[in-house]
Amino acid sequence: MDLITYDFYINDYAGVFISQEDFIALYKRSKELLENITMTDLSLVKKEKSLMEVKYALCAEIEFINMNGGLDFLLDANSKGSFSMGRFSLSVNEPGSIISPIALGHLLRAGLISRRVLCI
Repeated sequence: MDLITYDFYINDYAGVFISQEDFIALYKRSKELLENITMTDLSLVKKEKSLMEVKYALCAEIEFINMNGGLDFLLDANSKGSFSMGRFSLSVNEPGSIISPIALGHLLRAGLISRRVLCI
């Protein structure tokens, strides 16, 4: 079951434009990455607020991968940056970070990761 559609990504999330074909590939890879860090089958999330956060996390991850070079980025990840939200802070200055800080914020609000998940 797909948690988000191309239409949701473009119209509801207002993501950066990508082709529908690229969206499909990026969706599958993003879902796999986020399920790996949450250790959760995201399609099992039922609570409405948490489900919306999961959907936005997927969109943020799709956009992050796309804006960093698409699927090739996952093979040679060299993104750098940091993210803070309240008392939560995440630094991704090490080469190899492939998870969007925005996606992590959505997963935190959904209760799928804890504040202690600072390195991936």
